[in-house]
Amino acid sequence: MYMRMLRLEIAAGARNGIRDLYEERVIARVRGTEGCRLILLLQDEERPTHIVSVTLWDDATAAARYEAGPLFADIMDEVRRRNIPGDGETRVRLSDAQRLEVETLPQEPSITGYRVYARRDFSPDDRGHDPRIRTTQYTRLVTQKIAAGQGENFRAIYTDEVLPVLGNTPGCLAVYLLENLDEPREFVSLTVWENRDRAEDYERSGLFLELVNRVSPTYPQLMRWKLTLESQGVRRARTSEDMETEHCRIVTGWLADG
Repeated sequence: MYMRMLRLEIAAGARNGIRDLYEERVIARVRGTEGCRLILLLQDEERPTHIVSVTLWDDATAAARYEAGPLFADIMDEVRRRNIPGDGETRVRLSDAQRLEVETLPQEPSITGYRVYARRDFSPDDRGHDPRIRTTQYTRLVTQKIAAGQGENFRAIYTDEVLPVLGNTPGCLAVYLLENLDEPREFVSLTVWENRDRAEDYERSGLFLELVNRVSPTYPQLMRWKLTLESQGVRRARTSEDMETEHCRIVTGWLADG
């Protein structure tokens, strides 16, 4: 399977506009596109103007067909028409009349494609929990860089040791391990939770750190050194190989049946 993430900085106060657009236009139209299985619109808790649109597809071909077709172009035109994007690049030029002209262009989205290597899809739990997408649900996106040549080892550890633990963690609804197709050393662990409290319970329990330690042999030396220092109580330091955790609320979404 294939996952596509579109990231966009929106104008302050445009959250309701992007939500309405997704519910009225995007979900209603994209859900009928062949190969689409899941749509999530996420808002970063720490950066409320940062929006992530997540779509899950049967394969990269289905996603590429959608992106190259008129539907995606129409949606992006509608996003711009509603003045949803925030300010992007500012250009200054000298006019023919020898006057400085300043033009601020709207923010353009960035799109990243991921191969889905391991997953636990939404499904009813033992209590009959309905897995449909709800705005009370919460997501964590953990982006991590691994050492060159460690991709196979990382995927094996995640699939055999991390995925089963996450799948049995209370409140965890879905898990996806993603490999960035443009950056082979970059993997993303995307998890969906019943609510924010469940996600925070997971972090506070120490289980997240335990799972990080399981995959840490595949990390670059600088990251392994940092984890060792932090385990010894040394104040956290920033490195170029740091993992990044994004905490996002679900603004709206859709899940295919079956």
